Amino acid sequence: MANRRDSDERNRLVAEVRELIAHSGPLAMLTRKQLAAMLNRKVGTLNDWAWRKVGPRSIVVGGRPMYRWGDVEAYLNAQTTGTTDQPAEGSVVA
Repeated sequence: MANRRDSDERNRLVAEVRELIAHSGPLAMLTRKQLAAMLNRKVGTLNDWAWRKVGPRSIVVGGRPMYRWGDVEAYLNAQTTGTTDQPAEGSVVA
């Protein structure tokens, strides 16, 4: 039942982060575990990103890597490749 337990833990972390973001907005500080849950990635993936200096910017607070929600949003926005509500540049709209 590890999958069920993992899913429950992820759901708990996501709810915790949403509440934190609702309260603190872009200044909310997330742990690597919380961010991994929000992005549906493993903590090891975020460790790898940090080692390779890719992914959202992080800061070290008390020896722990932390992520400002505003930096995470900026990173995610920079990764956006297109939207479905606007036609691609140069396309013909009927």
